[in-house]
Amino acid sequence: MFSFIWWIVGLFWVSSGGQHLTQNAPRLCITFLAFDVFFVVIFVAVACVVGIAVCCCLPCIIAILWWGNGGGGGGVW
Repeated sequence: MFSFIWWIVGLFWVSSGGQHLTQNAPRLCITFLAFDVFFVVIFVAVACVVGIAVCCCLPCIIAILWWGNGGGGGGVW
């Protein structure tokens, strides 16, 4: 939650500061903001890859489980 708030405040800070920001802001704050944006991009990319993998691989997993269970017919019921 802190990272999200820091990202929003930092994005507003950078967008409103312009060139004046790089002269007056501490380098550490700009570095932390850059790392935070980098990690947000990485986490969004990983979430997209996982979502695509679930959408593409879930039918295969269900088919394998269905086949391994005897094809759905002749079960315990």
